[in-house]
Amino acid sequence: MLRTAKLAKSAVPTHTLVSLAREPGSDFAYEFTLELSAVPDNPDMALSAILTEFGRLIKEEYADSFPGANKAALIVDYSDVGISGMEIKGRAAILTIAPVSLSYDANTRRGKLSVRFNPGQYEEAREWIRKNIETLARDKNIALVTGQLPPAATYDSLGEILKDGNILEIEFKTE
Repeated sequence: MLRTAKLAKSAVPTHTLVSLAREPGSDFAYEFTLELSAVPDNPDMALSAILTEFGRLIKEEYADSFPGANKAALIVDYSDVGISGMEIKGRAAILTIAPVSLSYDANTRRGKLSVRFNPGQYEEAREWIRKNIETLARDKNIALVTGQLPPAATYDSLGEILKDGNILEIEFKTE
């Protein structure tokens, strides 16, 4: 079972794991509830720090449950996460995603991203790839200003191919 993080001089607010349960029929998705010991001054920063730490702990839990899992390929993908007062609730999917290839031509603004994922994780892997294409598009096509994140970028999907049942390849063009 996961341990509660209580680091004396940590930037992570003190919190307690209230519940952690695998979703029925899934061996990689969990619903969780965390409780803060105090209302944070900056809820967004607190949530980010807590989820980063929680992600490390839940990856360890997953790797302990599935000893053959490649720890380096584990990614925690959060959804439906919210903070309300002293409580954080959400869903965490532990995805095994390994990049197979990435090509991007800044001149034509076209690229292709391929990743390998565990069987049964198609929808989650597809969403993760889409989020990462948006990041690539944002970082590659807009003049960067030091210390500032560029605005969101968009892309058009030019096609998706599923190979061997667990490799998803998406071709895209950035705007």
